[in-house]
Amino acid sequence: MAKIKQDNSKKAQIKIQETAFFLLALVFLFVIVLIFYSNIQVAKLYEEYNKLQEERAISMLSKLSEMPELSCLGRTKCIDYDKMEAMKELAKNGYAIWKGFDITIERVYPEKEVYDLYKGAKKGVSKTYSTFVSLCELKYDEENVYSYYDCDIARLHVSVTKK
Repeated sequence: MAKIKQDNSKKAQIKIQETAFFLLALVFLFVIVLIFYSNIQVAKLYEEYNKLQEERAISMLSKLSEMPELSCLGRTKCIDYDKMEAMKELAKNGYAIWKGFDITIERVYPEKEVYDLYKGAKKGVSKTYSTFVSLCELKYDEENVYSYYDCDIARLHVSVTKK
């Protein structure tokens, strides 16, 4: 009788160990599934972040070329050279309305020249979006009677950080 009780005790102990190992394996399986699921969710979050950054950059392109602080009087898609220079000075002194963006104006024709308007994007991999604009400078005739815009072809670049 003592031997039967001892065999039942060993069988019960083995059964408890089997159940414990099964539960442990089940917990590991759930942890692996949870890690896999969270990685997928994080990838989707980064994808959404990049889409949002792209939309913000494209929106910023149209806003910048039409901003009264930068645009020429009475013209569309035109950046006033003097206003741009003034805005560069403000940006150097801490005036930061474009946080998260690098904004550059590149004169394409007649001579190539690059103006860094604002550097606010975080360090890392960035994507640049651009559009063509007129870069115009207000000039006066020799008698200072008439004023006119001397315009060049330029490209407005907006860079955002990607994740």
